[in-house]
Amino acid sequence: NKKYALSDHFVFALNFYGWLLLWMLISYWFSTAMVYLIQSIFEFKMNPFLIFGPMMHTGIAIYLFLAIRKMYGHSWWLALLKIPIMFIGLLFSHFMFRFVQLVLTIWTV
Repeated sequence: NKKYALSDHFVFALNFYGWLLLWMLISYWFSTAMVYLIQSIFEFKMNPFLIFGPMMHTGIAIYLFLAIRKMYGHSWWLALLKIPIMFIGLLFSHFMFRFVQLVLTIWTV
């Protein structure tokens, strides 16, 4: 087993967050274009987030699976097992970031 330094995990996290920002932009553009196309063909209103949400989650899951297999060399079973754990960690870090933002906003106002 290869031991990874903290810097290896940090580089993996930076790579993932960079990809996440790019994927959010691409999937938003794609979902908005698809909704515009569907509305122009079928003439009914549709929310772009009906396409954006599932596309975001599917893309994140696929990227995490491939990245875990490539970075850590895990089997595909172990990589599939780690995806929900990483989703929970992502949500936790997001909520902690938002909480810190709230506290700083209240403190400075």
